[in-house]
Amino acid sequence: MLSSDNDRDPITNMKQKTYYKKPDWNKIFRNLVNAKHEDGSDYLHKGNVGVFYCGTPLAMPAINGACTRFSNMDRCNFRFHRENF
Repeated sequence: MLSSDNDRDPITNMKQKTYYKKPDWNKIFRNLVNAKHEDGSDYLHKGNVGVFYCGTPLAMPAINGACTRFSNMDRCNFRFHRENF
């Protein structure tokens, strides 16, 4: 049984937990855009942020859509790039 009560992931033994469900890309990008440093300044700098994806083509529309939705030319512009092997 997998437990989320441990300090480490039970499979990888790493501090970063493994998530076993479909990512909520809107939530991930929203949290990134709204993130602040301790001094209150924006975490993201103004400019382009490259988002690179290599994986199943099924996930590409969701990630590309989140890049488009959360891009703001006044703050940051998420640029989606993909690789296929």
